[in-house]
Amino acid sequence: MQFLYDNLTATVIALMTTLILLSIQSRATQNSVAEVSRNRMGELTQTFASWLERDIERMGENFEDGERAPFDNPVYTEGSGGTDITTQFTFYRDSTTSSGDEYRIATRYEVAQKGTRTVDGTSKPTYQLTRKKRRKEMGVADRC
Repeated sequence: MQFLYDNLTATVIALMTTLILLSIQSRATQNSVAEVSRNRMGELTQTFASWLERDIERMGENFEDGERAPFDNPVYTEGSGGTDITTQFTFYRDSTTSSGDEYRIATRYEVAQKGTRTVDGTSKPTYQLTRKKRRKEMGVADRC
């Protein structure tokens, strides 16, 4: 009889230990997933900030005096609640190829609403930012 009680006690202790270890592992996995998500969002934000910083820094590069503004006026759209949302803005700069051909680079940022998310019981719109670069050959008329 003592043998059965010892085996039963050992089994219960082993099961409890296994449950505790599984609980710890599950919590560690949840924390790891949250940390990876947070780090990825930080990387994406840093990438966007460096793009924007580089574009603003190069805005109007190689433009001659008296040329048009190195950016287009931002395009606004009226959003929900009477707020305006910037839906597009563009930066320009001139460049030259190794063969001497001149061209203008336009970097356009476009913002579009992609859906909604519920945060604390309130529905919030989500947006997607797209960065596009275009290159246009320039003739004499384009330089004026």
